[in-house]
Amino acid sequence: MDAARAAERTKRAAKKLVGRLPAGLYGGRWLVERVVSTRQTPDLDAIRATYKRHGLGEVPMKEVAPSLRVTSIAPVAIPAPVAPVAVEHGVQVAA
Repeated sequence: MDAARAAERTKRAAKKLVGRLPAGLYGGRWLVERVVSTRQTPDLDAIRATYKRHGLGEVPMKEVAPSLRVTSIAPVAIPAPVAPVAVEHGVQVAA
């Protein structure tokens, strides 16, 4: 249990640190970006208004906040949208 708690504390600290990183390429290998989540959540204001006017109906949905994605990429496989960021960080970009 002690090892599990210690690992969980380390994991929370690392997640907190990575969550504050700005999007970009780190070390020529780690691409950090914010991506739109596929999860949806009920729009409670719209539900209240619909229920008030018409009774039961379909539940309106809205998008949630983007999720953090960190991807390990090979130094030669840098996606075109991040090539300018890669060059800023001193990474050679293949033409």
